[in-house]
Amino acid sequence: MTIDQLASIYTGEITNWKELGGDDAPIVLLSRETNSGTHVYFLEEVVRKGDADSKAIFAPKLCSCPLLSGSQANYAATECIGYDGLGYVDLRMRS
Repeated sequence: MTIDQLASIYTGEITNWKELGGDDAPIVLLSRETNSGTHVYFLEEVVRKGDADSKAIFAPKLCSCPLLSGSQANYAATECIGYDGLGYVDLRMRS
């Protein structure tokens, strides 16, 4: 997946996995909470693609989670996408 695709997903431009060649299923967006440095970094470097003048924002249908790695089990049956800080990655949760 490219940064452009991720930005399009997280701004709500792309809302279904079929738009990326996947199954016909809605994309469930997971995000860190707004007070998280990881959230700010993802907004600046992925959603806004490093463009300091960009006004792009997250899509309204965003599910904020304190730690995504701990929330993965809750979303195992959904077609979700999320990000987390590297320090929170649990390699046992890989699919």
